[in-house]
Amino acid sequence: MSTTSKINDFPANPSSIATFSLGHRANHTLPTRLCAAASAGFTHVELFDDDWSTHLTLALQSQHLPPSVSPWDAAPDNLRIARNLGLLVRSLGLTIVCSQPARDVEGILDPSDRAAALRDVAARFPFLRAMGTEMMFLCASTRDEEGVSHDPGVVARDLAELGDMAAAFARADGGPTIRIAYEGLSWATQNNTWQRSWDIVNRANRPNVGLVIDTFHILVQEFASPLNPTTSSPPTSTKEALAGLRASMSSLSASVLGSKVFLVQISDAAIIEPAEFWALGSTHMERLRTYARTRRLYPGENGGWMPTDIVVEAVRRSGYKGPWSLEVFHSRLEDPGNDLPWREAEKGYESLRWLTEARERMRGRRSGR
Repeated sequence: MSTTSKINDFPANPSSIATFSLGHRANHTLPTRLCAAASAGFTHVELFDDDWSTHLTLALQSQHLPPSVSPWDAAPDNLRIARNLGLLVRSLGLTIVCSQPARDVEGILDPSDRAAALRDVAARFPFLRAMGTEMMFLCASTRDEEGVSHDPGVVARDLAELGDMAAAFARADGGPTIRIAYEGLSWATQNNTWQRSWDIVNRANRPNVGLVIDTFHILVQEFASPLNPTTSSPPTSTKEALAGLRASMSSLSASVLGSKVFLVQISDAAIIEPAEFWALGSTHMERLRTYARTRRLYPGENGGWMPTDIVVEAVRRSGYKGPWSLEVFHSRLEDPGNDLPWREAEKGYESLRWLTEARERMRGRRSGR
């Protein structure tokens, strides 16, 4: 079956993949990975910060220009390279769905430090325009030192101000609205669940501030399967774990507005023994972060344990119309083989087909077929 044929039942949801899921920046150039994504049939990509930074550095070097002080320094040469990247993306029939991620931005209590952090985010806005994307997102803070608050009211205030800054930028240049999407990392200090992230987005109460839902972060927290290496007290059966997950996902479908979900990121993860998981770091946060960055898989790939299809179906029922975006981190992506981006792109596109088929199986069970 060709990987470039239409994915049935996803007509309103474009197919997307993160650039880092198509190879490591040290071995595979960004243009090569973009070509691989387009060839496999994807219409959207997430642009990872490190991939943009490396691309900018290589472009400046090839033109014998001095290095940039920051990938978000709006110098003429930097913006020109960003525009050229946008042209390449569009020539391949792709759209950059977002630039990601800004980290540890929210909850800073010192006024001058807080203002500096918000300015750092706003410095990206000209690059979003140059590249042809309208969204960037923030990961929930992992900072735990004094002077950083994780209070939902404080975090929501910061997101609201960022939303206002993005709206002001759009009014000034006459371009489309810039959207700010917020993701609750499973290893964030406090705002690490979809419920807390959704509460913060609601409190921010800005039309251009919304939610990122990542199936990995939800499932390592909520699917307490006996196969889940991150849970210390697994349930007695997978059936029990699925019942708890489905209850949570029913709540998500009923409470989260699909129009406020700005992006859905999808992945599975490899089954590992609890002892192997514990060896990944000295704290649970460290272990979870390392697990997430080295052992994610595509949905339906051999060796996984996550029922990603249940989360995807719950978000679909909320009315979400944005891209289904694959976000797979894995140590295998550091393989320098020239064909790796193409293999991963095709494998990723097939995983979206697997999700479609999983939904059909789910429908069949419900109808008694």
